Amino acid sequence: MNHGNLGLLNYGDMETRPPYLRLPFDTLRPLSITVGSVLHGYYYPLPNRAGYPKTNIRHDFMLTPIPYRFWSRALRVRVRLKHQPGALAAISECLTQMGVSILHGESTRSSHRYCTWNLIVAVELPAKTKHVFNSKESLYTPMESWEKKIDHTLEKDLTDVLFKDESNKRLRDPVRVWLLNSLAYFHAQAKRRREHRFQLNCQPHGRLQSTDSHFREIVQHKVAKGESTLSNGEMRSCVFAEMDTADVNLRVIVIPNSRVKKFFSVRASYQKSGVPDSTRGYLAHLCQKLNPEYNLWTMATHTSESDTRFERGGIRILAEAQSDDKIVSNSDVKSKATDLKTQLESNRFQGAQGQDWKTKASVDPLTAIKVERMIDKEWKSNVGELKYDVFISYDSDDKAKAEKIYDALDRVGLSEVDPMRWAQNGVV
Repeated sequence: MNHGNLGLLNYGDMETRPPYLRLPFDTLRPLSITVGSVLHGYYYPLPNRAGYPKTNIRHDFMLTPIPYRFWSRALRVRVRLKHQPGALAAISECLTQMGVSILHGESTRSSHRYCTWNLIVAVELPAKTKHVFNSKESLYTPMESWEKKIDHTLEKDLTDVLFKDESNKRLRDPVRVWLLNSLAYFHAQAKRRREHRFQLNCQPHGRLQSTDSHFREIVQHKVAKGESTLSNGEMRSCVFAEMDTADVNLRVIVIPNSRVKKFFSVRASYQKSGVPDSTRGYLAHLCQKLNPEYNLWTMATHTSESDTRFERGGIRILAEAQSDDKIVSNSDVKSKATDLKTQLESNRFQGAQGQDWKTKASVDPLTAIKVERMIDKEWKSNVGELKYDVFISYDSDDKAKAEKIYDALDRVGLSEVDPMRWAQNGVV
């Protein structure tokens, strides 16, 4: 699954303050990136060759929790297992015997019948193995055979613990293995441009800061060229981060300060009443209002209320104006935002006969200050709500003893009282 969000790049300075990225909580958490995690990165400027757009949005970082040395021989494995003791141990042992290491994994119960284990694994290749990159298919020569070998071996040797349901097309294959072509591609790139590799450490509140000098040199000598300094002496830019759980990476694109005035955060709230029970055509209606003047960077929908006769929800869009000469001053930005809001709210969507639609839009120009407030709010909200419940079960003898103690306390009025009162009453 892919998810896009905004973040910040702070350029730091040449002496005391190192550069860093800041990204929202929900952009990092799905990749199990938490405070203390190390991210391995590669700087990938826009290639100057056929097939790539001509644009001044040129600076791009690839970040992943998978160490560089595994990029060329990493695979994704998805296994469905029966609910029974020893299932995870059996899979782990089978991979161990094959010479496969588990780099990253997450297992979760899927309803009543099975659990799903998603793994990122690395193959341990013999020293003399021919390890050549195939640029047409973005893979290294031995890895395609390993993709088939892992799939076949797990299905053949672990039938007792694997779950499958032949009557359900989606559940017929208990094992799926994919090559991580994206990491293989960047591994080949990084072999040629070692100076573009770097590491970042995840610090509190989504701050990704360099643990070496490479990131500082990339940011301050390549990305910072031509960027302007803020009034407080800082230099920073908005970034767009795309998180990809399938390829286990983040692509972070730097939006130049010279172009940020062309970006708008659009929220369209809708309300539908009447029948039939369908929203068919509404999203196409909104997108047509944005086309061809705006390029859409991300779009996400949500529903806040829904039944057969009434529905309420919203659509969030990051839109980039394509006109290069019409948005220069702050008044141009404000005027463009007002025009876009009017454009979205006018010409009400008709929908099917019997339906009534209403749209309310908000359009905010993109600024570093607004992005920083959004990141602060999200981290404060999520970190503040991280609570853990512990469930403990007792056997019947321990439970009987606990109930006797509780009854004794209840008789003297202490069962629901602060333990500090117990001592005052001579109980402890």
